[in-house]
Amino acid sequence: MVTPDERKLTLRKPDACGRCAVALPVGSLAWYRKADKSVACQSCAGKPEPITPGAPGASALAEYEKRRRNRERRTRAAHPHLGGLIVAFREPPASEEAWRIGAEGEQQLAAELTRRLVSTTAALLHDRRIPGSRANIDHIVIAATGVYVIDAKRYSGRIERRVDGGLFHSGRGRLFVNGRDKTKLVEGIRKQADIIEDVLADLPGEPVPVHPILCFIDGHFPQMRPPVVNGVPVLWPKSASRRIARDGPIAASRIADVSAHIAARLPACGVVQPNTRGRAA
Repeated sequence: MVTPDERKLTLRKPDACGRCAVALPVGSLAWYRKADKSVACQSCAGKPEPITPGAPGASALAEYEKRRRNRERRTRAAHPHLGGLIVAFREPPASEEAWRIGAEGEQQLAAELTRRLVSTTAALLHDRRIPGSRANIDHIVIAATGVYVIDAKRYSGRIERRVDGGLFHSGRGRLFVNGRDKTKLVEGIRKQADIIEDVLADLPGEPVPVHPILCFIDGHFPQMRPPVVNGVPVLWPKSASRRIARDGPIAASRIADVSAHIAARLPACGVVQPNTRGRAA
């Protein structure tokens, strides 16, 4: 089924189908999709697209590698004779290592979710690009109880919810990690959930609930029950998996439809979109 944001056009320059990769010479009739600026040949137009689950931590790992290469290049340029030794023995900066550590956390969480949800109907998407932004969504799980938007974090220390104090306190909860206010993490995952709700707004059928989750790979929870900060559960991988695996009303066929819809709107990071220059309506 051709979607409303697709239109038929004649190519002015050669291109390739974004679904089957068949070459499309000049003058070919194709379907252009505005959402991701891709084209589809007439055979593929209207057919369900294969879902690319994505590689956990791919964008964080790419950023780490870019920073590492740039640091090594600068060091070798500044020290032509000793640059190699300096690179080998000097510790990398924390700002660089944070990207590697974050990528490892996403990979660990993805492995845990996959292992614990293998016997369910849940579908997993990882490292999804947000159109028009450099940001990404770590994990999206489509399950029988809704869509779960999950941000993976590897912070050490005590993880707890505190309530604003003062004479006229609002009672608003705040997230503290190792004594530092990290409430911005809650605000960030809520914005990601809003993006998914917007993506699902034009999906036919019954509305699908969207649930944001902050998931800490490391860290210490002082209480048996994980905190909920301003409506966002703050969980560890095992408790997140248990919550997602609950029985719910969403059928497997509906899960497949929702997964395909989200995957089409939010491509996996690292997936190169077809060239769109030179097209004509």
